[in-house]
Amino acid sequence: MSYNRYVLLKRFLHLAPNNTMFPRGEPGHDPWHKIRPMLDHLNGKFKKHYVSTVNVSIDESMIGMKNRHIYIQYLPNKRHCRFGIKKFEVCEAHTGYVFHIELYSGKEFPIRSEDGQGSAVVMHLMEQAQLLNKGYHLRTDNWYTKCKLATDLLQKDTSLTGTVRANSKGLPKLLTRPGKMKPQTTKYAKKGNLLCCAYMDKKSQRKPVLSLSTASPSVDLTSEVRGTAKLRPYMAQTYNAGMGGVDLMDRKIYQIAAERPCNKYWRKIFFNLVDIAVRNSYEIYQQTDLPKLSCQGFVSHVVEGLCSPTPPPVATPLCFSMLHVSTLLDGKKERDCVVCSDKAAGIRRRSRHWCPGCGVGVHEKCFDGLEHCNRVGGRKGPASP
Repeated sequence: MSYNRYVLLKRFLHLAPNNTMFPRGEPGHDPWHKIRPMLDHLNGKFKKHYVSTVNVSIDESMIGMKNRHIYIQYLPNKRHCRFGIKKFEVCEAHTGYVFHIELYSGKEFPIRSEDGQGSAVVMHLMEQAQLLNKGYHLRTDNWYTKCKLATDLLQKDTSLTGTVRANSKGLPKLLTRPGKMKPQTTKYAKKGNLLCCAYMDKKSQRKPVLSLSTASPSVDLTSEVRGTAKLRPYMAQTYNAGMGGVDLMDRKIYQIAAERPCNKYWRKIFFNLVDIAVRNSYEIYQQTDLPKLSCQGFVSHVVEGLCSPTPPPVATPLCFSMLHVSTLLDGKKERDCVVCSDKAAGIRRRSRHWCPGCGVGVHEKCFDGLEHCNRVGGRKGPASP
């Protein structure tokens, strides 16, 4: 494809009519109107065609850009792109498969509650991804994790494990103010089904790491790290194993990114959604018995399939042509019905209708049982009545 042709095609890329968009500040305004049809379509397809394992995670991600747009965010801990549009994703922990995406729009972001925006985002994503009341185990970081959120999720048959901030409501002072803890030590506190843990790993830590879970036991495990025995809570090990779903998908997308320089912000979102859809398709492909392909090979096959010419339409078989219809005979003529008559048994039933394509008589009620293709045979054309 030449550069001029590519620019021309990109010029006419459009997803939603502008005349249906409400101005900002008016009721019904959608900040993502230009990308909404594609976003809603993909969110519906993602959850329809894949069944997750028990471990899922929720975190934020970035669509890197520095366009002049009101919803551009700055997240210094996102090394791959610190500037861009923030989105919330719920992913499978081991493969990074994305189930649902919500774009963040700052003050106009509608997902809020009295328990905090983090809790509202978690409940909304789990509901939209249809993962509640199915026994899943969710991992979140300390921006989302709350005691009330863990209780609400447990009532919906969903476990929660995540790091938690010391100023979060409901945590015991025994762990939020544990005093001076020695390295390789843990402290636990439990209330009902909620288990909270404070863990000090090494001397260089200023404060212990706080974790909250509704599915982990108060057990410490010893593992060898670089020849040294390390004590670590079971809660911390399971959290690290199940938290990285969103970051994993970001790394996988980076390998096949279809990003192109463009001035319009929604086009960069469009290309990012295409990358996620292709990567999700590859995760589904790996679950099949088809020949194994690398991700790059799978993408090549997808592109070749989309760029190949459209196959010619299949010719309509003669048995489905307009000649094969139940037609009334001229005058008072009658013919033997080939479906319900049996000459060998002496059964003869006459009909006022026939099939012009087959050249045989048949009742209207027997027409569906007539095998047209077998009766055409080598006839050059329909017989006359």
